[in-house]
Amino acid sequence: QRRVTWGKRKKSNAEKHPNKMLLSRSVCLLPVVVLFVAAILNVPVVDGKDSNTYTNPVDAVSDMGDPSVLADPNGVDFYLISSSLNRPDRYTIRHSTDLVNWEVKGAVFPEGSPQMPSWPVKDFWAAEMHFVDGKYIVYYPARDNTSLHCLGAAYSTSPLGPYTDLGRPLLRDVSVGLIDPHHFWDPVSQKHLLYFKGDYNAKVPPQQSIIWVQELAADGLSLVGERTPVLHSEWSKLISEQFIVEAPWMIYENNMYYLFYSTPGVNLPIYSVHVARSSSPFGPFEKAPKAVLHTRGWPINPRFWGPGHCSVLRVRAQDGEERLYIFASSWEAWKISLKNYPRLLVIDRVQLDSNGWLTVDNGNNCPSETLRLAPLAPLSSTSEVIRHQQTDFTYL
Repeated sequence: QRRVTWGKRKKSNAEKHPNKMLLSRSVCLLPVVVLFVAAILNVPVVDGKDSNTYTNPVDAVSDMGDPSVLADPNGVDFYLISSSLNRPDRYTIRHSTDLVNWEVKGAVFPEGSPQMPSWPVKDFWAAEMHFVDGKYIVYYPARDNTSLHCLGAAYSTSPLGPYTDLGRPLLRDVSVGLIDPHHFWDPVSQKHLLYFKGDYNAKVPPQQSIIWVQELAADGLSLVGERTPVLHSEWSKLISEQFIVEAPWMIYENNMYYLFYSTPGVNLPIYSVHVARSSSPFGPFEKAPKAVLHTRGWPINPRFWGPGHCSVLRVRAQDGEERLYIFASSWEAWKISLKNYPRLLVIDRVQLDSNGWLTVDNGNNCPSETLRLAPLAPLSSTSEVIRHQQTDFTYL
């Protein structure tokens, strides 16, 4: 016989916690909503995210200090290598097809491989990968058995290797360590040029550092002529530069040579990217009045500290539009120089201001912290908000 209980009816969980249940249902429906909106706007979705946009850092975990980005001649693939310091695998190689999502594919000199060169001993710092004379060349610095930093070179028919080292330094100076090699092909003179830093600030007492340029032979693996100084730290900028100009990267735009460089020190929150310009790749260079990429509002609650050591790349988006992007590494705030904390990859678009100087992210000149248009994404693929965020300056 059915028992009937008189009194107040017991409430269900949905009646007790209506907001909680609504939130739970909304979360469950979120993936469906994302896919529905993406289908309407014709926006591809990867792992629940709009692949036509990104937010810095593009990878919140991986250490990509001193990133060098190469656009493969095939027009599809991109490769990135970064400082390996003294890790067993020298120079991790990452691959991407959109410049935002990167996948590890190997190393230039894998631990224990026969490709590991014999002359370098330690301190494999910032290197670069370039396509020269039908082959891939990695220019890198490392200390030899005298503890002197020298510049080396290794080459391969594939960006993923295996790489063959020259078996000796490409460039060695008994008077000073050499670091931060950068290859630049000059479209005007048709010459291959190697820029690098003379690490004079590492001496005791420190001296003014110098960025040199040295012509390379057509094969990219031998030197031609003598080197020329093109940029140096200045006594008048002692506080801001602290004897340091480093990490050169050259581009040629609007009939002008723009030399990107970083200062003062990678382990400082004020580490930043600057630019100098000249009508010749050999200078003289005029330094811009302010940094093009720096810590936002330091020390008042910035998201990133010490963005620096960049590479700059011209890309063609899916709609045919050409764009110029900067790729740099930055510490997270309050984690600078702490053990096991990585330098993260940040990317932003480069524009030209009314004075003929390059600027980053519409003149903000700091790593962006909100949603941005992905480098290869067509303008028609994303919202009006993001589209208009990126049309205030002259694009390159």
